[in-house]
Amino acid sequence: MPHFLTRHMKRARITLVTLSLLLSSLAVAHHGKKYFVTGSHEVSDPGAWHVLLSTEYKPRLDQQNIGIEPGILYGISKSMDVEFHSHHSNENGIFHLEAIAVESRLGLFGNYVEDEDNIAERDHESHFGMTLLVEFEKAFGHEDNVEGRFIVGGDVAATSYALNLIWQRSLEKSGSQGVGFALGLKRNLVSVIGIGIEVDGGFDNIEDFRWTPGIYISASEKLDLKIGASFGIRGLPGDQVVRTSLVLGF
Repeated sequence: MPHFLTRHMKRARITLVTLSLLLSSLAVAHHGKKYFVTGSHEVSDPGAWHVLLSTEYKPRLDQQNIGIEPGILYGISKSMDVEFHSHHSNENGIFHLEAIAVESRLGLFGNYVEDEDNIAERDHESHFGMTLLVEFEKAFGHEDNVEGRFIVGGDVAATSYALNLIWQRSLEKSGSQGVGFALGLKRNLVSVIGIGIEVDGGFDNIEDFRWTPGIYISASEKLDLKIGASFGIRGLPGDQVVRTSLVLGF
């Protein structure tokens, strides 16, 4: 074999070994950020930090068609975590801050500790849990809001599911409120790749809902990437959204 081919093959082996060691060195940690618009019932591991980054792109809108939501998630205990995030959007090519928010999840019942390590092998096992999520949002340019979610979810073999009952209320004088739902279903195809579908909407007009198919990639327990798109039944320009979501653990 020519010397230059041998040299390149050695470099390739070194690169592969380095990447394998890097991924395997990431300690196991769970975050419970399994879906796009549906809250999952799992609570983040105590003491674990995660950096979150979600993006939205609305191709049919000319103004405010890009949204960015960075955040930080921390596990306080086995049954409670807290998250801080902000909402940013573009207007005339300039990004501005729309809102800042804090949310917390509290495990109520059952198994709310995420366990996807051997989910594909658990053909005859399942787990089920209930969680309460509360979010307070301080807005800039529109009304402050509070949101509560009662979340039920679990796993059956390689399939995960979650159901959210959602209550939202404005903290301003209008006091407007709404009740809605979100449903997520995810199926692991292989150990690191899954596909899923989510549906969300409001009970005031049950036929006016949105569906979000997606691809879910878990390179390791510390790195998750989701890519998907939302489509509204009405077909309005703002109902079509291309979504990405990245979770990076420490």
